[in-house]
Amino acid sequence: MTLDWEAAEFEMEPPLHERISSEKVKVYLQEKGFDSIVNSIHECVYGISIQMK
Repeated sequence: MTLDWEAAEFEMEPPLHERISSEKVKVYLQEKGFDSIVNSIHECVYGISIQMK
């Protein structure tokens, strides 16, 4: 599982321009041949489980 910041404006770091949305990551992984499941860990953090198709 990989954790990352959701691409939305929050008071917590990192800045918005350095974040990648969970939807963009999911689409990218699908294009590269992976299945993924996105889980919301907190309103500003998501986890994504990645598996080969």
